Amino acid sequence: MNAREPIVAAAHAEPAARALLEVDALSVRFGDVAVVDRVGLRLRRGEVLALVGESGSGKTMTALALADLLPPPGRVDAARLEFDGRDLLALAPAARRALAGGDIAMIFQDPASSLNPCFTLGWQFGEVLRLAGVRGRAARRAAACELLARAGIADPAARLHAYAHQLSGGMCQRAMLALALARRPRLLIADEPTTALDVTIQAQIVELLLQLQRDAGMALLLISHDLALVAEAAQRAAVMYAGEIVECGALPRLFDAPRHPYTAALLAALPQHGDSTLRALPGNVPAPQARGRGCRLAPRCPRVQPRCRIEHPALLGDAHPVRCFFPLSTESAR
Repeated sequence: MNAREPIVAAAHAEPAARALLEVDALSVRFGDVAVVDRVGLRLRRGEVLALVGESGSGKTMTALALADLLPPPGRVDAARLEFDGRDLLALAPAARRALAGGDIAMIFQDPASSLNPCFTLGWQFGEVLRLAGVRGRAARRAAACELLARAGIADPAARLHAYAHQLSGGMCQRAMLALALARRPRLLIADEPTTALDVTIQAQIVELLLQLQRDAGMALLLISHDLALVAEAAQRAAVMYAGEIVECGALPRLFDAPRHPYTAALLAALPQHGDSTLRALPGNVPAPQARGRGCRLAPRCPRVQPRCRIEHPALLGDAHPVRCFFPLSTESAR
């Protein structure tokens, strides 16, 4: 790591007003291995920020750390981890869990496995609504039906008696969205929310997710490898590779003129109409314990230079920071 790199290394084109979520130098470690390395994020109220990259880039681990759902023996370190001005690192475990289960909610890419298979939807909604302060079984049942209806589930009263295995994947994801919104979170983290669904249902879920996000005025951290979805849904995007952010900026400018070779490679790999050739980047994301001391993309980068193999680049720039010694120019990115 470049010793002169600023602590804030993130999508941080942020006005003077305080952000809802402020993260500086977030690292996730398992033992001595950092799977997420000094990630920074800024997320404003009502904003949609996308976190993109290949599988193994560290997107999900970042999300789990923010939602206080990191599996043991994972450990979170950060120079700053604040939500609405509250220092999450200084909170007692019970207070952190209460915040993560209330103001911060998360939905996952496999909705069927996220629902408890041993209990009906009605029981699961009842527990969440009880924690939300809804008193009385009848009131909780009415609130659950309203949430399911808002999520587009027909005949919600009947669905309260259903188990997860009796619902389609799309219905499970709608139910998970409804559960996530039960306590009126101010930040929703959506980790690949359409991956497990067939293509005809994906667009419906995305439309529903964005509609609910706008109606509630929530901030949304959207984790995805689907760049078309990100371009449609998000205002800004941060690109992750091998545990760190390599580029971030406003959309659509970031996709129209990428500065980092990895972002350009992701965009070049998208299928093009009338072109059957897929331009895949050779190689794979390095395992956390196999990252070299230089640029982590160096073994795969078509623009690699000797300096890239021995020195780690910092994330530099203001509105459009990039982690590269030889970034693409605006003209060459196009």
